[in-house]
Amino acid sequence: MTISPSSVRGIEKDFEQCEFYNSSYAQNEHFWPIMLREMKKKNFKFIDNELLKGSNSESDEFIRQWLKIGLYLNKENEVLKNLGNAAETVYKSKKNREILGLIYYRANNKDEALSVVEDLDGPNAENLKGTLALEKQEYEVAYGHFKLALHKKPDSQNALERALPLSWLLGQWHEGPELIEMISNLSVGPKEKLTLDTAYRIQLGQHQRANMQLKI
Repeated sequence: MTISPSSVRGIEKDFEQCEFYNSSYAQNEHFWPIMLREMKKKNFKFIDNELLKGSNSESDEFIRQWLKIGLYLNKENEVLKNLGNAAETVYKSKKNREILGLIYYRANNKDEALSVVEDLDGPNAENLKGTLALEKQEYEVAYGHFKLALHKKPDSQNALERALPLSWLLGQWHEGPELIEMISNLSVGPKEKLTLDTAYRIQLGQHQRANMQLKI
């Protein structure tokens, strides 16, 4: 789909207004909105050049935005190609290392992804370690990582969507109802949650409660 000249002018006008009103608050030279604007205009050469220049920053916050925009725009390989300039800044920050681990994972370099986050215990790191273990069919290890991610961040849908089926697979019936209570995804309604809970109650031998719930 091509973008009409009038649409491009509209994007430019909106951005200029945003830039004017936020100039005194912006800490990252509007890097994120600039990149989104150029993506909308399909100016891929500009994006690649900015990803190269951005890697030279010594600002922890700016490098974090640089990593995130690389993920968002599916430019993992460009980020990794230019990582050498920013490596020192990236590795100083646990948050940046979590993002870098995901970038390596998306670039299909799973050994390096694990190496980057292996000693981290944040929810994103635990989710990534769990995903890598799951792909190796190391189900108990994966389940442990997803439970840790939920302990750190109870509303982590990524962890919950993996921990719940693993709890069934591993026969962790007593943990199922607790996990079901944590579901906040609006696409899963009260009836679906009740059905799931009932299945676990049956496995737990709580037949009276399960029978009562089936009648609701």
